[in-house]
Amino acid sequence: MKLTSGKETYLHDDDSHIKPLKHHWWENLSEAIQHEATILKHKTNFLLASLLKILDWIIRTLALSGAHYFLIKKNREEILSHRPQWEFYKKLALEHDATQVFLPPPAINAKEVLKTEKRKITGGTIYQCQMPNKFSPLNPHFKDAYWQYHKHRNINFELWQHDGDNPRPTYIFMHGYNADDFRINHIIFSAKKVFKDGANIAFLVLPFHSGKFKLGTDVWNFFGHGPAYTTEVFANAISNCRTLISYLLDNGIASKIGISGISLGGFVSSLVLSVEERVDSAVLLAPVYNVPESYMEWFPLKQLFEKLLKEENISFTEFRHSYALCNALTYNNKVKHTHITILSGVFDLIALPKHVRLLGEHWEQCDIHWLEYGHVGMTRPHPFYKHIKEHNEKVKFFS
Repeated sequence: MKLTSGKETYLHDDDSHIKPLKHHWWENLSEAIQHEATILKHKTNFLLASLLKILDWIIRTLALSGAHYFLIKKNREEILSHRPQWEFYKKLALEHDATQVFLPPPAINAKEVLKTEKRKITGGTIYQCQMPNKFSPLNPHFKDAYWQYHKHRNINFELWQHDGDNPRPTYIFMHGYNADDFRINHIIFSAKKVFKDGANIAFLVLPFHSGKFKLGTDVWNFFGHGPAYTTEVFANAISNCRTLISYLLDNGIASKIGISGISLGGFVSSLVLSVEERVDSAVLLAPVYNVPESYMEWFPLKQLFEKLLKEENISFTEFRHSYALCNALTYNNKVKHTHITILSGVFDLIALPKHVRLLGEHWEQCDIHWLEYGHVGMTRPHPFYKHIKEHNEKVKFFS
């Protein structure tokens, strides 16, 4: 797979397994994708590239793969748990219909939203907000079992709102895995600059996150209980995002909706685009969206899962299929591909370029900009703002 730093040109590459997928992608995606190499068609600073890759390798191996490896080794049944329920999700995946999976959430009355002023900023106010999480699991089996792990029943978000009563174009920003601290995300998404451009902003806290930096968290529950439970977590995340969209539009805060998410937030954003027609602009940052493929790319999880699947007599095709409902490749997007931009790093070892390009192909070759970044290592103080601004101008988000 050949890439050039900058905007993707989609040059045909006979040696690449990256191509538009047929209907049931989990059956048609070549397993050779795991051996696909990224070839950079430009000269770059070798030392910089090496440092960015090393940083990603440390995060991926120690903080993600290593931690999960030992959790699984302690309780190996948990990562493949609820197996009798897998068929429920596999049958739904065959329909390729996101509206059957990500159901419209119940309406939220404005009186149910707790909105507390946090501080004043130039031209507006930052509010800390909370509203009830009325999500109901898709599978009746999880009606009570889902909340066994997910005990907090609120949707938390931080709202940056301009002075005055006029609705404004509003961006929803979603954080990465265990990176939900608002202060970090203010920097990543260049919140002050986007706010100054004229947008209201809502920072949505994803399930199992608190919005504050904590070393010991329950974020493991996002992926720790097998494909069935993980699908319900993503259904919950999509429900929360759609609830927030309705609240912003129905209460005169937003005139248009844009969404952007990084890493896990990009994962959630990709699924929102599969079901939500009210999104006018979408910028996904280094989206990690393919769970089984990631497991098979990340040492030492690869070795563990190869052994587990063999012992449990589970083919990799079945494993892919079991996660298909929480993968954007399963659905057609509801948002025009011309209104979607993906920003990702050529040195990224977590959101691998080959997976990102698969998503771009699926979305009718939407714009992809390859930046000389890793997943966590970036070389400028406002890493994505230039491209977010250019995208908003292209789709006329503020007009």
